[in-house]
Amino acid sequence: MNVAQLEKIRKLAVISLFSDDTLMDIFVLKGGSALNLVYDINSRASIDIDVSMEEDFGEENMENIKNKLKTALDKTFAEEGLCIFDVSLSPKPLVISTEKKDFWGGYVLEFKVIESEKYDNMKNNLDSMRRNAIVVGRNNVKTFKVEISKYEYCKSKKEVDLEGYTIYVYTPIAIVYEKLRAICQQMEEYTQIVQTNRRPRARDFYDIYTILSNYRPPIDIADKDNLYILERIFAVKKVPLELIGKIEQTREFHKDDFFSVKDTIAHDIEDFDYYFDYVVEKTKALQSLWIK
Repeated sequence: MNVAQLEKIRKLAVISLFSDDTLMDIFVLKGGSALNLVYDINSRASIDIDVSMEEDFGEENMENIKNKLKTALDKTFAEEGLCIFDVSLSPKPLVISTEKKDFWGGYVLEFKVIESEKYDNMKNNLDSMRRNAIVVGRNNVKTFKVEISKYEYCKSKKEVDLEGYTIYVYTPIAIVYEKLRAICQQMEEYTQIVQTNRRPRARDFYDIYTILSNYRPPIDIADKDNLYILERIFAVKKVPLELIGKIEQTREFHKDDFFSVKDTIAHDIEDFDYYFDYVVEKTKALQSLWIK
């Protein structure tokens, strides 16, 4: 995997999402891609792209949205001597319960990338194109993904310039709060509210540390002007705020996942406990939200 080439593809994918006048007002960039591409405060390589939207463009409009995305991708990548193919847009999850359909789920946009010269030579042989597609992930993965989350709180965003294109991105405090929420969503207590599969998220502890220790001016997660954002981000996915106080009980659940985080960071880092303890200590400032 060529890291510089992957970085270029990620940036072109983001530009594509926001180059369409209709789509640019729907999507908000978040997660590791926002930290890498916009804020330049995260050394952890984020492979896929994550965006949020407040509503749902509806499965009945998926073909139209897919065509808009494909047109934008074609144009943006062609300008850099690249072609995209095998473009798909699918609901995620494919099946969603009645109880969750009004606040849960999203879509995944997938595509492959190949150099324009190779495309011209192989365009009549799809199997050859697939074999020669650019590797965009570990284990020789050649399918690039954009995860689209719907029914999110997107008011805490800012307008920024990326290579001459206007894009919208979560504020750093919104990224921190959403990562805290993701940690809480892996707890057994949350699965009793919303049936989901629990997954370790060691990367979120590292990312929260990176934002809070590097972003300037410093962020106060307990500042009263920020707490409304926290409450809304948790509320849209029905996550109780008191679960923040139980993060300290989840060390072992997330710990083994830290090896996968180390693989995405080029320089030496601390062990998992360092970042876990940092986050637990920071969240103590939020106790007044659930301890009355």
